[in-house]
Amino acid sequence: MLEMSNVQANLKKLRTKWVENSNWTQVTLFDAIAFLSTEVAEVLDLYLRTQPYERNNPQSVTKDDFGEELADVVIMACSVADILDIDLGEALEAKMNKIDRKYS
Repeated sequence: MLEMSNVQANLKKLRTKWVENSNWTQVTLFDAIAFLSTEVAEVLDLYLRTQPYERNNPQSVTKDDFGEELADVVIMACSVADILDIDLGEALEAKMNKIDRKYS
């Protein structure tokens, strides 16, 4: 099994702590999917900032900037998976096996 299951479990513990220590309410599936799509859009926004057509003044975006936004994507993907009771390690392994069979 992939280590993603461990990542997912650790993130779930942290999110539980964050919710307990804040005024957050229970996140619904709709909320989690909306937050996930927002985080993906932020990755795209970083990329677009590096392009010449961005006001003819491309901005400097670092690897760390991308890493931070991609981490947000993973956190929100884990939230969606938790709400749906999906083990991402198992889901990733099954998907990679399916792709491997397709292209082998």
